[in-house]
Amino acid sequence: MTISSMTAFACIHGNDPGPPSHDWTWEVRSVNARGLDVRLRLPAGFEGLEFTVRGMVGRCCKRGAVSLVLTVIRIDERNMVHVNEDLLTRWIMIASEWHRRYPELIRPPRLDGLLALPGVLAPPAEDGNKERTKTCETLVLQTLDQALAALMTTRAEEGERLAARLVTHLDLLAARADVREELDRLHAHVLAARQILAEGGVVGRRLDFLCQEFNREANTLCAKSGSVDLTRIGLDLKATVDQLREQVQNIE
Repeated sequence: MTISSMTAFACIHGNDPGPPSHDWTWEVRSVNARGLDVRLRLPAGFEGLEFTVRGMVGRCCKRGAVSLVLTVIRIDERNMVHVNEDLLTRWIMIASEWHRRYPELIRPPRLDGLLALPGVLAPPAEDGNKERTKTCETLVLQTLDQALAALMTTRAEEGERLAARLVTHLDLLAARADVREELDRLHAHVLAARQILAEGGVVGRRLDFLCQEFNREANTLCAKSGSVDLTRIGLDLKATVDQLREQVQNIE
C-alpha cells in the first residue's frame, strides 16, 4: 500500500444542458491537518448536498483539511437576475424618510447601495421541476466524484515523492548511526601499527600518520554517537590516541 500526501488540488468543470442549463466548477484543495477537517462553500439552492458531499470526502480522505468550493452559473434566456421590487420599494421609502429627517447626516439613497442590500437581487426562480433539479444535483455529485478522484491521484503522486525522500533521509540516518565502518578501520589501523612495529627501523612518521587516522575515527565515533555509552567510549579512545601519539613523537 502506497502512502499519500495531504497536500493536493483539483478543479473539475461540469454542465447540465437543461433546461434550465447550468455550468459549474468544483475546486477541491487539501492541506495537512491532524485529523479530517472538511469545509464547504455551496451556492444557494445546493445546500442540501452538504451531507452527501461530506460523506464522499470522508470515504476517500482520512486526514487533512479539505476545502471544497462549488460555483454554479445558470444559463437562461430569461433575466439572469430578479429584482424584488416590493423589498426595494420599502428600502427606498425608509432611506428617503431618514434622509428627510436628518439631511445633514444621511445622504440620499443611491441605486447601487440599495441593490446591494440582502434580498433585493436574487437569482431567477427555479421552474419547480423536482425531477429536473434532482438530475442536476446528480450530475454535480458525479463531477465531485471526478474531482475527488483527481485529488487522490495527486495526493498519491506526491506521496510517492515524499516516500522516496523519506527513504533517502532514513538511509542517511542509518549511515550516520552505523559505526561498523569506523570500527573496521580502527581494527585495520591497529593491525597496521603492529606490523610497522614488527618491521622496526625508521617508523616514526608512519606511526604518527596512523595516530592521525586513529584520532579521525575517534572523532567520527563521537559525532555518530546516539548514546552516552558510545560517547564515553569515543572520548576514552581519543585520550588513548593522545597518549599513544606522545610516545610516537619519540620514535625515529
